[in-house]
Parts: sequence; C-alpha cells; structure tokens
Amino acid sequence: MYNHYMMPEHSNYKPGDIIDLTPFSRKRELKPELLFEELAKISRDTNKRVSEKLGLSNLLDLDGSISKSGFSKENGGPYNKSKIDNDIKEERIIEIKFARANNEIDPLKQEQLLQKWKKEKRNFKSTKVELLMTIFLNKQLGEDYVIMRSALIDDYGAGIDYIAVNIKTGETICTFDGVAENDSNANEFSKTNSDKKITKIAQAGGANVKYGIQLVDGKLIRTQISNVPVFYLSLLDKDFEILSESIGKEPNAEILKDESRIFTQFINSLEKQQKDLLQLNLPKDSPVYKNILNFENTLKNLREISNRKNTEDTSNIKYKEAA
Repeated sequence: MYNHYMMPEHSNYKPGDIIDLTPFSRKRELKPELLFEELAKISRDTNKRVSEKLGLSNLLDLDGSISKSGFSKENGGPYNKSKIDNDIKEERIIEIKFARANNEIDPLKQEQLLQKWKKEKRNFKSTKVELLMTIFLNKQLGEDYVIMRSALIDDYGAGIDYIAVNIKTGETICTFDGVAENDSNANEFSKTNSDKKITKIAQAGGANVKYGIQLVDGKLIRTQISNVPVFYLSLLDKDFEILSESIGKEPNAEILKDESRIFTQFINSLEKQQKDLLQLNLPKDSPVYKNILNFENTLKNLREISNRKNTEDTSNIKYKEAA
C-alpha cells in the first residue's frame, strides 16, 4: 500500500511510480579488475622506488606479489633455478587440488579445470579482501615500508599473505588476513581460529619464508627469512564495504576518518596478539621469542606513522577546503 510518508517532499514522483533506489545504495560490486589495476600502479611505483633507493630491481609482479624470478643465482639471488622451478611446480600441484582437478587423467581437461578455478578465484571474497588489504596497507605504510603479497608457496606453506619490511630499520612484519567478518558469533569463531594459528606457528619456532627480503647496509636483498612470528589482520564486513567504496576515489574527510579508524583497529589487534604470544611458554632465548619481544618496536613505529598520517591528512583536507 502506498504510504505518503515514504515520498520525498516536493518530489516529482507520483503514487505508483517506480523509484530507482540505486543512487542511495552504499554497496557497489567490487570488481577484481579494478583492484588488479590499482595494484599494478602500486607495484610499478614500488619497483621504481626500491630500485632507485634500495638497490633491488623488479621486486614485485604486477599483482603486488614478490617476484620469484629475481631469486635465481643467475639474477643475483640465493637459489638455483631448479629450486624455483620445483616451487612453481609445487604451487601448481596445490592449486590443481584446490580446483578438484587432481583426479583428472586428461592433461588438457585438467588444465581447463585449473584455469576455470583461477578465473573463479578472482571473484572470491577472500581474494578481494587480500587485494584490498594490500592496497590499503600500501596507502597507510607505503612511505615507510615495502608491502608485498607473499609468494604462493609461502602462502600455502607458511600461511602468510603479506610481508612488510621497514626500509629504515629492516623490521619485518608477516601477516595473514581473516576473511571479511561480521559482528556475529562467526566473527569470534574466526578470531579463535586465527589465534590458534599464530600460536601454533610461534610454538613451532616461527614461520620460515622462502621468498623474503632483508635490509642489509641500507640495501634490500632477496633471502629466506626464518623464525618469524606471524600475526593476522581481520576486516569486518562493514569495513570491507567502506574500503571498497574508497577505491578509485579522491580521499575526503569521511574516507580518511574511516581509514584511520580501521588502521588503528589493526594496530590495537596486533598489540593484543603480541601480548598473547608473549604469554606462551616459549624459551626466552629462542629466536622467535626474541622476535615477538622486538615487535614492540614495530608497534611503536606503526603508532607514530598513524599519528603522523592523521596530521598530514587533516592538513591536506583543510588546504583543499580553503582552496
């Protein structure tokens, strides 16, 4: 039944008219093409900056992940080409299982199933979260850190989605993301599983990352990094929508306020995770315990970056409003 209270005052609509509510809908479909396009820009900029200032060429592929090609000894890296080729084969075997193509005898049909799964994977929400978070972390930390998606072999093997290296101190952060969560019990269930995962990794001596980077004498080098504590970043559904809306848009006061809040939530969560890991009965002289303890310096640095960025963003907004 028509309700006149639902009609806008001085509206041109008449009772019975169909009203298009699309302009009032906050949600929009987040297409992976938009995310990959944004990541390609970030990757090119990062590669240029790292090459010019830190002496390392072609660090990232255009999807924001660390490039394995530079790790071969022929390119100055630490590994024989055969080892890298074996890792690529291992990644393929794992993905064939994910695509449920491992029982397919016909190589052509197996490849078709794999490519179909890869195409579908681009639209998985978990994939969009990972891409979106990579863009967001670059936006928040890109001046101070090199942010990269991990190599697939480290994603599947060590459970790591992102690697961040401070270009001044060399401190390394390894994290994985929780699939976008809501505020229901599923959120608590996901957090519990994530807490169990980082606890298990710490008790095993930390993660070993085959394809990592380290800062040595002011230059970045490709190397394996070991005994790394792993943390997680969880993004609520509502914040996933907020960050999605900001892609490709000129930042305004509302967007910057939301981004600052989300980044602060991440820092608070990392701080709690560090405290929880320190409560584990880990040997005090173990490398992973020392790395967890030293993560305090990283947390302090992240808060300094957050405060500095908030000041800069506020100044920029005031300048634009006054112009």
